[in-house]
Amino acid sequence: MMWSCIVLLVARVAKADGGAEGAAECRELSPITTPEELKRELAADDAIVSVVEKTRAAIKDILDGRDDRLLAVVGPCSIHDRASAMEFAERLAELSRCAIIRGECVRAPARVHAH
Repeated sequence: MMWSCIVLLVARVAKADGGAEGAAECRELSPITTPEELKRELAADDAIVSVVEKTRAAIKDILDGRDDRLLAVVGPCSIHDRASAMEFAERLAELSRCAIIRGECVRAPARVHAH
């Protein structure tokens, strides 16, 4: 079990060297979820694990120059609204199936990669 502590800074005193001294007091101690607990609670099924492994391998091939596709990393830095995140993901999925030429989505022919 891991714990977090809400800390209250009691006093802050300026020191001659420009630093500061302070006294801190733990006001509330509460448990936080460990990474191991999260992995158990949010366990990925075999299909999800397979997608992650294949995607990581494809990205590695692009970065190592074995795959000539362009890798674009896009997205919000955080997700606060599930519905908006799903809409964003659907738009990206649609864009991944086309090439943008003069602002229009043009369907690209299917490519077969030998791996």
